[in-house]
Amino acid sequence: MDYPSLSQILKGDEPRQDPKIVRRLLDSLLEAANTAPAEKKPPLLLAADSIAEHLALPSIVPPSPELQRELDALAAQGLTFTWVELDGGWSYQDNLLWRLWREYPTSEEGEDAFVLLLRQGWDKSPCCKTGASSFRTVIQQGEEFLSNRPQTVHRRNVLFLVAQAYETWWSLSLVPEQDREEGDPSPAAYREGASAARERAVAYYGEIVEAAPKTIEGNCSRTPLNLVKENQDTHQRRFYCYCD
Repeated sequence: MDYPSLSQILKGDEPRQDPKIVRRLLDSLLEAANTAPAEKKPPLLLAADSIAEHLALPSIVPPSPELQRELDALAAQGLTFTWVELDGGWSYQDNLLWRLWREYPTSEEGEDAFVLLLRQGWDKSPCCKTGASSFRTVIQQGEEFLSNRPQTVHRRNVLFLVAQAYETWWSLSLVPEQDREEGDPSPAAYREGASAARERAVAYYGEIVEAAPKTIEGNCSRTPLNLVKENQDTHQRRFYCYCD
């Protein structure tokens, strides 16, 4: 691909990128993806997804006529943006990542898309729309991926995310009832299976530390591994959704 402004936008070399430049690049990538042969589509779609994340839409709700036209035009290209009250802005819903994983799951970019989707809990809907306990989905999707792709280059990344999901499950089961604050989950809802979740977290973190101790994941696994081994609550909430 030869798109000079692509790396500049992704690196964030300028504090505020010109929205028109970002939009033109997005259009160019999507047009190229639409006309490219199947084997060349995945990298174009992944690049377009990255640029879509940098598309800054005006924080107007309800949208002005001009903004609504822009939202409609983006929707026609397969990109949806949802208003997120907590962030005070329009959030891109990663349509191109889902498309990559759905249509090109065996490609390098398809696997990249899977990891990106798993990192965000397999859901980007605002305010826990699909439920608070995303750790269960991360575990299901992550372990299925690892089982089906034993040689994947993303094994360490996925192991780390699934370990955090199991750690979240176990930690949620430890919250003392008397210490619960409004909106906190009831630990009773997570106690079933929590002991096994702790064991899986230890196993996955342990594998990462043993196999790749000097990597980012290895360094980040060491502390939770030691704490979980000692039955010390880590208060992990990576894959649990709070919404005020």
